[in-house]
Amino acid sequence: MKAKVRLPVRNRKASAKKSAVDDSVSSSKLGKEKVVAVKGKYVTSGDTTKVRRTRKRLGTSPIQGAMQHEHDHLSAPRISLLAPTTNHHDLASFLEHSRNIDSKRSTTVYRGTHYEYTVIEFLKTYNFTLRRMGRSNDLGIDLLGQWQLPSDPQELRVLVQCKASKPRPAMVRELEGAYVGAPAGWRGADVMALLVTRDPATLGVRNALQRSRLPMGFAQITESGALRQFMWNHAAQEARLTGMSVTNEYRRGSSPSSSAPSDSGVESAVSLQWMGKRWNPSENVSQTSI
Repeated sequence: MKAKVRLPVRNRKASAKKSAVDDSVSSSKLGKEKVVAVKGKYVTSGDTTKVRRTRKRLGTSPIQGAMQHEHDHLSAPRISLLAPTTNHHDLASFLEHSRNIDSKRSTTVYRGTHYEYTVIEFLKTYNFTLRRMGRSNDLGIDLLGQWQLPSDPQELRVLVQCKASKPRPAMVRELEGAYVGAPAGWRGADVMALLVTRDPATLGVRNALQRSRLPMGFAQITESGALRQFMWNHAAQEARLTGMSVTNEYRRGSSPSSSAPSDSGVESAVSLQWMGKRWNPSENVSQTSI
């Protein structure tokens, strides 16, 4: 009888690892334990022992592996697109629901929800179609939807953060982070992030907005639903807003030189222009801006 030749322990382990790594299959057998490929690493199903990564066979460089790990880490959070509540879906239903349950209007939840619906209602006049997220895992995204631009068949996807406090540069950085948790379909270069507050943008906010490489904008919308500021950065202008601009408006017979307070009947606001002409889709007749 021919005697069996036993390999040294080191050679046996090397031979087992080599047979486990195979480009043509995703898993193989190593002894009695199954070896499973997980993101370029091999672990046994019997325990969590890691087997040496073989970048040469997998075609993954250290830099590519690090980039993939960073992408997987940043892309992990997800938000739900399910309806946050069945009790209300717009400003009118929210007000009715609040009356039915005798909700206190001074609470933070009431004022925040009311403001989000006010923003949705106003932005409809400029062809925004938005829905309120209203969930604990929304990752900073309050509104999600599209913006139908003039002379552009493809809608611009938008995600919105609404803030009741005075805007700060940190809010711009927070908005950048909201891209990370955006759901599928709202990630990438063809998405614009919009920060909406009840107070005007400070110089720090303006500078932070312009420094960002992501398409981002800022809007000041009052609690009564009036647009006081609207601006966006160079990245947004180059991406989809070429031809769009903002102009000041003075209503109720006032003039740009008027400095009368708002309680005297003079109101200042802003409007959008498209190719030099006033653009308001809610109006039937296009008017030249003043």
